[in-house]
Amino acid sequence: MDRPRVLSKAEARSIFCVLGHMRTRLERRRKRLARFHRERQGIKIRRHGRRGRGNNRLFGGGGTNTVSYAGASAGVIVGLGADMATGDGTDTVTGFTNVIGSALDDTVAPFPFGSFALTGGGGVDTVDFSHFPAKVTVDFGTGSVTSGGTSATVSGFEDVRDTPFADALTGDASGNRLAGLGGNDNINAVDGIPATTRSTGGRHLGHL
Repeated sequence: MDRPRVLSKAEARSIFCVLGHMRTRLERRRKRLARFHRERQGIKIRRHGRRGRGNNRLFGGGGTNTVSYAGASAGVIVGLGADMATGDGTDTVTGFTNVIGSALDDTVAPFPFGSFALTGGGGVDTVDFSHFPAKVTVDFGTGSVTSGGTSATVSGFEDVRDTPFADALTGDASGNRLAGLGGNDNINAVDGIPATTRSTGGRHLGHL
């Protein structure tokens, strides 16, 4: 019976190098697949910095997805149409329709088409519709927003910035600032009581 051949040191090193290379490739593939699945599920992938700080890339994927800043250490400005959020670092946000704000003062500019749900959280929060291509009807009392084919909900917001068109803004009992940026706006403070009925491009506010 033939004795097993003993590998030389050079042959052994070569085999170990090949196995190590294969292991590295498999590990890289595993990480790519894991990242793909996280992105499809809309999980926040942190790129730099500590938790609650730094710059991040957020991918919502298909369907209805929510990006949350409930644990942010600073107030945030979220522009879904611009795929950008700042304040708690600088994030790229793609494929999201809904937003949950921080416990501080936030500003949220939703995507101007389709449906969405915005939650302001704590602080004094502003929802910004100034980039919308059509007039909006906002009622903080009922939490409803309509604009063309858009039907949405907002909660926990105190202030609103409207479009350059003829908008209708109705506040609630939380001390609102209702800013009409242009057009013949119908602005009501609380319980349907008119506060400012016309804006001409200036910042007309209805204070409760």
